[in-house]
Amino acid sequence: MSVENLIERILKEKWGLNKSQSELVRTRITSMEILSLYNMVNVLFPHNPELANKWFTSRNKAFNNKSPVELIMEESKCGYLKIKQYLTRMLGS
Repeated sequence: MSVENLIERILKEKWGLNKSQSELVRTRITSMEILSLYNMVNVLFPHNPELANKWFTSRNKAFNNKSPVELIMEESKCGYLKIKQYLTRMLGS
């Protein structure tokens, strides 16, 4: 499976994004950044993949009650960096 096919699978099947949401996320951050966030959340919730996948579209007080996907769509790289910093703190790294 190519990286691009993997990214599409993550965005649509795992995160449940529709075509326009998926395309918007892909214009805001790179494939490697998507994979990085996906991997970090799966490390955070290793025994609950359903929760890990829902995390991306669930509102979070840490992001002013926006979901990580909303943050990426609205703030592009800045949103990505906020999410990455948050996950890094959560993982204790």
